[in-house]
Amino acid sequence: MTSDNRQQTTDNRGKQQTTDDRDRSSLRSPSRRVKYSFRDLAVWQKAQELSLVVLHVVRALPGDRASMILGQQLLKSATSIAANIAEGHGRFAAGAYRNHLSIARGSGNETLSWLDLLRRGGYISPEREEELMRRCDEILRMISAQMIELDRQTGSAKAFRDVQEEYVTD
Repeated sequence: MTSDNRQQTTDNRGKQQTTDDRDRSSLRSPSRRVKYSFRDLAVWQKAQELSLVVLHVVRALPGDRASMILGQQLLKSATSIAANIAEGHGRFAAGAYRNHLSIARGSGNETLSWLDLLRRGGYISPEREEELMRRCDEILRMISAQMIELDRQTGSAKAFRDVQEEYVTD
């Protein structure tokens, strides 16, 4: 190998290392991240806001065992809404995303149930319950709209509805 060839090889190695370093640094650089993420979804943002409001509600509950348990359940269900939207969005598959939206929708309805129980138990005011339920209902409508859109895009209709039946009790 001539000295010219050795110099060229050394120069090429330097260029390759510079390119590799640049590629590695772009993985660490926040400005180089993918611009579109679950954080851009209005439904996730609203669900995350609901989680924060619920967190403050739970912090304000009295320290008795019943309110602590109810608060814990409410916090788990409310925070699960945004978490499942984010997780499903990160799957990059319509079916998996839809499944996680369905789980988020279930968590939203669970949240409504816990709010009702907290109000009935006298832990939150009817006005506070109404405000939180309104937020939750909006999120549930947004989730349902996204599920319907995914069904339309994929050509599948997976909606499930209970059949309205008369229940007879003794």
